[in-house]
Amino acid sequence: MNQVVQSDGAAVGALINQGAELTMRNLFTQIRSQQHGTMDIMIDQNYGELESGGYRNSVISQIEEGYQNQCLKQALHEMSPERMRTVTEQADWDEMSPEQFLQQVKEAPEDLEAEEAYYQQKLDDLEACAHTSKEVYEMLEQYELPNTVLHAMAASELIYHRNDAFRKFFHMDINRSRRQDVSVQPQDYMTKNEDGTVDVDFDALRTQMLERFSDDLKKPKELAKALAELAECAEKCMSTMIIEPDVSSIDLRGMKLIHTQFSMASKMASSECFSMPIVVDGEVTNITLKIVRGKQEKGLVNITLQTDHYGKIAAELKAKQKGIQGYVTADSKKTCDLLQAKQDELAQAIQQTDEEKPMLHFITSSRLDLNDFSVKSGVSEEPETEELRELQTKTLYQMAEGFIKVLSQLDKSVSL
Repeated sequence: MNQVVQSDGAAVGALINQGAELTMRNLFTQIRSQQHGTMDIMIDQNYGELESGGYRNSVISQIEEGYQNQCLKQALHEMSPERMRTVTEQADWDEMSPEQFLQQVKEAPEDLEAEEAYYQQKLDDLEACAHTSKEVYEMLEQYELPNTVLHAMAASELIYHRNDAFRKFFHMDINRSRRQDVSVQPQDYMTKNEDGTVDVDFDALRTQMLERFSDDLKKPKELAKALAELAECAEKCMSTMIIEPDVSSIDLRGMKLIHTQFSMASKMASSECFSMPIVVDGEVTNITLKIVRGKQEKGLVNITLQTDHYGKIAAELKAKQKGIQGYVTADSKKTCDLLQAKQDELAQAIQQTDEEKPMLHFITSSRLDLNDFSVKSGVSEEPETEELRELQTKTLYQMAEGFIKVLSQLDKSVSL
């Protein structure tokens, strides 16, 4: 609804120009079409004449366009999650015109207690944003993300509660849904029914996606694609929750926050910074992999994570002309000692063919700040040649894969 209103009448006008029926379903379809590309319109001597039951660019159509667009704006203003649920319980709500939809919204009963809780949560969110740290806004600026309340909250969650979104998403209970026009990949997890609805097995889909991140660690394009599909999957889960009878607007807020974090992670992937879910000894963990390229040198790999059992772990691995050097930091001495005991295994995992054995140093720092550790690794520079870029990609992502594979096999049964 917000996207349709923000189009400032373009979606309504496009339907009227096409002579299409002005329904909520067609409006939503039109706004999706505009998001996926532009539409060419040919102006000729017939422009403005009667076509398919409606006038194009006539005074009457312009009045109708303005009126229906105003109905949409008012409906959005009047709408609350509880009212929306009441309206969408009607089987034909998406066949209504904006005028009819507005009338249904106005007539829908309000749950004042739920509405009060909803707006109180919004006030709490605004207050939280007022006290948000500068690191959050620096992150939004660095990755060119919108500076909104929702994105500030999502960035704060990624920085200070890095595992929560992934753990909630991969462990949440979502029923198999029956939805019209659902398009979730891969197709193996979708079953089309005779009545046109689609069953989506989200449990199997999420399990498959979790496996993909472990399998595609040295394939940057596949990692970026997996993060984009993860955000899409979260959006579909959110759509499914909307029609569940026992889901409140507060529940949807939590799911929307998760979806925003995944969308941000997908955007960050374009800068070769990957926040991805990897299972570390049975725990879904957000491992952040950052690739920093150099103009001439091979570059470096920056890896950060935090688990309940091991605490904070960070590593910086530099690919130099004569081999690999790096250091591994943990905020717990016992974790640091455990990783140092695996020094040979880690070195072998990241070693490139025919190179000297990697030189790794291990440090304990009780004040380890994972966000600061990642920021201080710097930003990438464009390699001087495409050949060097390809060499960097092969070297750096193989190093990252080897190191993360060892971390994912840590045994939590080891006493710390």
